[in-house]
Amino acid sequence: MFARKFNINGEMFYNAESGLYYQPETNIREADTIPFIDGFNMAINLLCRPWSRGSPRFFIRSLFAPIQRSAQIIPGFRLSPWQHLELYFAVPMALGRDDGYYYKNTVTVDNNDSPLPFAVIFLVSLKGSVQFGHYY
Repeated sequence: MFARKFNINGEMFYNAESGLYYQPETNIREADTIPFIDGFNMAINLLCRPWSRGSPRFFIRSLFAPIQRSAQIIPGFRLSPWQHLELYFAVPMALGRDDGYYYKNTVTVDNNDSPLPFAVIFLVSLKGSVQFGHYY
């Protein structure tokens, strides 16, 4: 019926492991540690490809930690106007309690700043390859 135009992915898991996830240093961000989410957690991903021209993809990623009453929802879309160019637009939002995991650990957290529960992200991805040959 949907002819591979709509995907649903879901996950339920329980984390009894307490600890920290190490995030290495990059050109943009310093090294940091992020705590694991304790307890029962859920994730649901929705992906829709309405037509093939321009290869648009509309997606919603949602994460939920019911014990902490914390959630993160990321709606967005991807557009590929040409073969080697992709444009992404996403709006990550933290929902729930101010002391919940997803509110305190957003993608916009810096070591010196307080977390931002809402952000607008735009990404341009340029892909390709270079080949070089030398013949005698």
